[in-house]
Amino acid sequence: MNTTATTTTVADVLAGLTRAEDAAFAIAIDAALDVEAFATYLAFQEIVDNYEAPGAPAGHAYVCYDAATSRLAVVDWALDVAVGTRSGLGDAAGARLLAERFLAHPDYAALVDAELERLCAALVDSGLADASAAEWARVLREHTPSLAVAPSL
Repeated sequence: MNTTATTTTVADVLAGLTRAEDAAFAIAIDAALDVEAFATYLAFQEIVDNYEAPGAPAGHAYVCYDAATSRLAVVDWALDVAVGTRSGLGDAAGARLLAERFLAHPDYAALVDAELERLCAALVDSGLADASAAEWARVLREHTPSLAVAPSL
């Protein structure tokens, strides 16, 4: 059997998205990315004030192409260190480009804003984030007795 494999890369997908006019971008991005999940990701980055997020000043994240789903996926910057760029799985600059283009489109920017409101209500306004942080602080204090007490300011 003679088959020809087609390899799609992050660069291929991002190049198509970058060149697309706004209307074509909206169609293409739906095929290339889970836009609701990406909006939730960007909104969460806003809540935690992640300086490393692709839409933030440092502009870091990791975008990769999943051949199984034929879609892009974005991974937090902290996780890209664990995966490592040596394996050729993704592109940090591509994640920044994707976030910039995504946030520049009014429909997707509005989706991120809506997700930001939803996550704020679910995590911040509800007190869930504070309760979770307090629980993790308790676990750290319990299991790391050698940690120094933070100085009073």
